[in-house]
Amino acid sequence: MKHFHKLFAVILVLCMVMSLWACGGAEGGSEDNSKDTSNVQQSTEATTTAPVEDDNKIVYKIIVKDAEGNGIASAMVQMCDEELCYAPTLTDANGVAEFNMVEGEYKAAMTSTPEGYVDIAGEYFYFEDGKTEVTITLEAK
Repeated sequence: MKHFHKLFAVILVLCMVMSLWACGGAEGGSEDNSKDTSNVQQSTEATTTAPVEDDNKIVYKIIVKDAEGNGIASAMVQMCDEELCYAPTLTDANGVAEFNMVEGEYKAAMTSTPEGYVDIAGEYFYFEDGKTEVTITLEAK
């Protein structure tokens, strides 16, 4: 039994050393242990601040309303071009979601329909030529 405890202790120490080495601790792992986390902070700020126009981008708006014209908050929408769809976002309290995009041809999509409305997830809504806003009107169930 005494040998079992020693063997267990040795295995435990080896596991800890391997874990430290794998994550870069105790001078093991990669040469450069400094990680650039500025991207993470910038990404968080980009999703929590109002969109700002820059020289190459335009603010596109997807507006989600009910049949009476009231904005619908927390509708999940996204912008798509011919090749891919971009990260979805929720509409604000007024039913508006804004996207900073390079000028181009886009379509809007609802990725999930709020409860109480007819499900239209997966349908596309097209921006009229030269327009930067599209309105999606949801029908109550």
